[in-house]
Amino acid sequence: MTRLIFSITLDIGELETLERALSHYQAVCEREIANGANWPFRADIETVQHLLSKRYDWIHTTAGTFSRTQLEEMARTGQFPDGFSDI
Repeated sequence: MTRLIFSITLDIGELETLERALSHYQAVCEREIANGANWPFRADIETVQHLLSKRYDWIHTTAGTFSRTQLEEMARTGQFPDGFSDI
């Protein structure tokens, strides 16, 4: 199996549009599966779920790049790096 790894940069509007499109296709897959059509919808729904789960793995800000875990910790403690509030 070939594995390609890449990253993309989206602004908030693009991310919202992508999330809506993926969520819509997820609903289409669920409907088709409920109607008895398994292929390709079972594989596609797994891919969509995987993509949606990774959308906040790394967040690029003017203050740097942070993992989801780092951002959650910063929000919990209220300790943000300099320049973070300028986002």
